[in-house]
Amino acid sequence: MLSIRRVSLLWKHRYRNQGATHEGKTILTLICFAHFVNDLYMMVLPPLLPVLMVVFGLNYFISGLLVSLVLLISFIAGLGAGYIADAGNYRKAVLLSGFLLNSLSILLLYLASDFYHIVLVCIIMGVAQGTYHPQSISFINFLFKGGKGRATGIHGVGGNLGHFAAPMVVTFLVTLMGWGQSLILLLVPPILMTIVLWRMLEEPAVPSTKGFIKSITLPLVLLTLISSLRDMVYRGFASFLPSYFVAEGSTLLSAGMLTASMIASGVVAQPLGGSLSDKIGRKKIFTITLLLLTFSLLGFTMSKGMAKLAFLPLIGFGIFATFPVSLIYASELGEPGATGTSVGFLYGTSQVIASASPILMGYLIDEWGFTASFFSLTIFAGLAFVASNIIPRRGQEQ
Repeated sequence: MLSIRRVSLLWKHRYRNQGATHEGKTILTLICFAHFVNDLYMMVLPPLLPVLMVVFGLNYFISGLLVSLVLLISFIAGLGAGYIADAGNYRKAVLLSGFLLNSLSILLLYLASDFYHIVLVCIIMGVAQGTYHPQSISFINFLFKGGKGRATGIHGVGGNLGHFAAPMVVTFLVTLMGWGQSLILLLVPPILMTIVLWRMLEEPAVPSTKGFIKSITLPLVLLTLISSLRDMVYRGFASFLPSYFVAEGSTLLSAGMLTASMIASGVVAQPLGGSLSDKIGRKKIFTITLLLLTFSLLGFTMSKGMAKLAFLPLIGFGIFATFPVSLIYASELGEPGATGTSVGFLYGTSQVIASASPILMGYLIDEWGFTASFFSLTIFAGLAFVASNIIPRRGQEQ
């Protein structure tokens, strides 16, 4: 069994200036796979909504509320799980519980017979979503004293691929196997991931940290606000980009592929953004990429025809480059030893605030059309850029 305590001791005595040991990199690879599985199940509900609407007679408004419920519960669960993990040294247990809850939610969805069962499923999905990111960043923070941004960026690739794969995997399974059999198959990956992580991970040998309020520092709150504005851009843009292309005459498949091209840029953006943040600083990455995002959105909004497509990868890069940076930055701006609490606060709060974006976008599209709605996202990106200039420096940036 790989031992994180043994990895830590080896690092301290032999690799103090070289990041992590070979075993540490092996564990990073392991949690990259875990990130893929976790984020795939984060996105498992949206592609299932068309089926749920037919089976349970739901309308679009109720379906949207279900998605928002998951995000709200993930906020509450992220705060609670992060604090409990830090206070009681239960990081491994909390991490494993999320994968088991993902399987439980799929099982209950398979057994659901009415709308209230679906609400229960969404609550469990929300709790599951709130457990992973604070703990995974805690493990990275412990293993990689040098090159944490790069490690977090590599870790982010797994999540990005999970987001990219979810709609394709879920719709393919439902089409091929039907509703019931596809859900039974979807039970398996989180259980297997739980077993693998249980065997290969050990609780980090770091002191427990108590005191929730003192872990939420003013710089962390500012970083969370900026990340929330960025996530509002992502949620709003990704939610209605397919609808925009369909309204412009594209097929649904083409619209989906064009949207995927924006998301796929995160495979490059996350590790590059994380690595560059180690070299030039977290703050600089935020200001540069948010400026890129602002002007790319503006270019997309104001251009015509095929010229718009050139801005999609740039928009995706501007969004995803700061995903890993914000998580590791949160661990540095919070109290030492309170990584789970700090990351849980940033991640959960961003999820809740960003959930308002699709509602706002839908209203603006109904009233004034797509151009006005996309321009509103440019404003959010611009505000995030301005605010990023006042984030305090930490670590190698001081």
